[in-house]
Amino acid sequence: MIIMENGTTAMTGHQDHAGGVIKIETLLKGLGIEQVFACDTYSQEKLTGLVREALKTEGISVVIARHPCMLKFTRGQRKRKGYVQKHVTIDPKTCTQAHVCVESFGCPSFVRNLDGSVSVNTDLCLGDGSCRPSCPDQAIGFEKETNEGI
Repeated sequence: MIIMENGTTAMTGHQDHAGGVIKIETLLKGLGIEQVFACDTYSQEKLTGLVREALKTEGISVVIARHPCMLKFTRGQRKRKGYVQKHVTIDPKTCTQAHVCVESFGCPSFVRNLDGSVSVNTDLCLGDGSCRPSCPDQAIGFEKETNEGI
């Protein structure tokens, strides 16, 4: 089992959830599950390794992929004075149009254009960079723009 833990109940307005009081690991151990693995969701290589390790174990195992909700985090950051919004961009010179970012990573900010090129809808991009490791060409980078007065 894989549990995606982002510290919030997003579907109802980003309220905190009981995970802040009752740790998931404690709950799972109380249910008799001994093989519990956890890491930061953005540590993709480590997460992949833990999933492989969990699949090899006898009986029930759980991997907890934990990272704060970036939508909630970004909204909070925007309220700070001097906040600089980051967006990712696609380098058309480096991109070979493998489309891993669109088809496998699946971030809604990526747009596959009619000519096969990929662009970024900056209205949807949170700028966290979680997409960058997904590109086999390393064509995803950061572009900064200032959002003073938001």
